[in-house]
Amino acid sequence: MLASVPFDRELKEKGERVLEKAATLARDKGVNCRTLLRTGSVAGNIVMAAAPCPVLVMKDTTCII
Repeated sequence: MLASVPFDRELKEKGERVLEKAATLARDKGVNCRTLLRTGSVAGNIVMAAAPCPVLVMKDTTCII
C-alpha cells in the first residue's frame, strides 16, 4: 500500500495539470459562468476552474452565477 502513495500523488498532480491546461483553453475559447455543459463532471470541473467569477454547478452541470 505504501508503494502506491507516490503513484497516487503523481497521478493527482498530473490530473491537476491537465485540468489547469483545459481551463486555460476553455477561457481562451470564451467559456464563462453562463456556459451550459452537455457532458459530465470533468467538463463541470473545467468550467469551475475557467470561470472568472463564483459559480454554482447544478445537478445537470448547468453553470450559473
